[in-house]
Amino acid sequence: MKLLCNIVYFTTIAICVLVLGTSIYPGALDDLSFVPFLLFFFAIPIVAALGMILLLILILLAPNGNLKQLISKFPHVRIPWQRLGILGAILLVSYILVEFNIPCRVAFILSQPAFERMLVQAPVSGVGDMKLNRHLGLYHVDEYAADSRGGVYFRVYSSRWIFDIISYGFVYQPNSKGSPFGTRNYQTFHLSGKWYSFRDTTDWD
Repeated sequence: MKLLCNIVYFTTIAICVLVLGTSIYPGALDDLSFVPFLLFFFAIPIVAALGMILLLILILLAPNGNLKQLISKFPHVRIPWQRLGILGAILLVSYILVEFNIPCRVAFILSQPAFERMLVQAPVSGVGDMKLNRHLGLYHVDEYAADSRGGVYFRVYSSRWIFDIISYGFVYQPNSKGSPFGTRNYQTFHLSGKWYSFRDTTDWD
């Protein structure tokens, strides 16, 4: 029982650290959250089937079909309330940090000077090469551009959903129309000063 509690305890901490670390990159957590959704979706019938099998085994093993008598033979299990409280606090703090995008804000503030040094060098979108492929602070920027509608955009993460490419990154003084990477589902989120994070979907028309 103690070994099981330790496994649950340290696994939960590891998952929280993974989530907080992943949330530094805009959009990365969206992809990561899709995995447990699929696991949960497929796990429901498996868990239900295992539960039914376990119940059937207990009924077969119970003397005269008396489940209460069988359960009473198991040793008393002590609930580790202190560790449960610590885990609850860790989960709550992790949720608050992710909900208010704190890891990403802190990571970007640390990286902001490197981004600002590249503002004047950004090529106008549609003119010249937009590829950068270098690290700016804590982030790897694959493409950047000064949009003709306003704003300098740095893409740090992208994902593909069927035929669409969803781009995520940071922008200085964004416009309200779109980024050099697309205008569909275009959104910006304030970070600090004139800096924002953004997401959009590639235009194919």
